[in-house]
Amino acid sequence: MTISVSFGSSQVQVDNGDTGVQLAQVILPYSIRNSEDSTKYLGGQMTLFPSDGIKLSDNTKDWERLAFAKIKNMVADDWQYRDWE
Repeated sequence: MTISVSFGSSQVQVDNGDTGVQLAQVILPYSIRNSEDSTKYLGGQMTLFPSDGIKLSDNTKDWERLAFAKIKNMVADDWQYRDWE
């Protein structure tokens, strides 16, 4: 199975921190498609927080990398706890 993951335009929220402006959260819309079967589609948005490792010095690719890792973990957790009976 071949899948593709794409991200939309990010939305950033900032806050005042102890040392100045800091990222409060980054919201990234995403879609995951199976290129062999167009009916297989998953989409939504992933919200990243400072606890996920976002930094003000990051670029969009850094956020996409973090979001992709978080999506993979979310799917793996769901797969592990799914009742297959």
